Amino acid sequence: MIEYLVNSKKIDGKKRPIYYVKEKSFLLEPQIETDFSILFGNLYFGLDIDLNTGKVQAISGYSPKRQWKRNHLIIPKATVEGELIVLSNDEWYPGQGIRVTDGDWGIQYDSKTGWICVGKSGVEMVGQSVEFLNNCIAVLNGKSLEEIFIHADIIK
Repeated sequence: MIEYLVNSKKIDGKKRPIYYVKEKSFLLEPQIETDFSILFGNLYFGLDIDLNTGKVQAISGYSPKRQWKRNHLIIPKATVEGELIVLSNDEWYPGQGIRVTDGDWGIQYDSKTGWICVGKSGVEMVGQSVEFLNNCIAVLNGKSLEEIFIHADIIK
């Protein structure tokens, strides 16, 4: 199991999540160099990290909207603003990635609010909510990542 920590700190408000409709993909603008990705379930959505610091630097991934499940989402209020830190494994190397397979990961979309949730099916929001990137909130249960809420700019 991958463990996550929070480092309370002001985030860079210039970085923003984007969803490109034509490419069917998420990116963070401006783009930032990362060297490792964590993908969730059978999704091609992931968190991109810097292995030297463990800091989640970006979100990215291929994600066709037709795979999103429409739902009314209850957006958690971030209890802290700061860095989301991944406790890395000694066997992780730059240029690689890992797929997390614990739980039934999926994507839900609230068309009224524009929020997207990448998370485990059937999870109740518990624990700490951290805004780790502008308009990106991670929900942690202890040191376990349960959900990621994203309010991305949609570019057609």
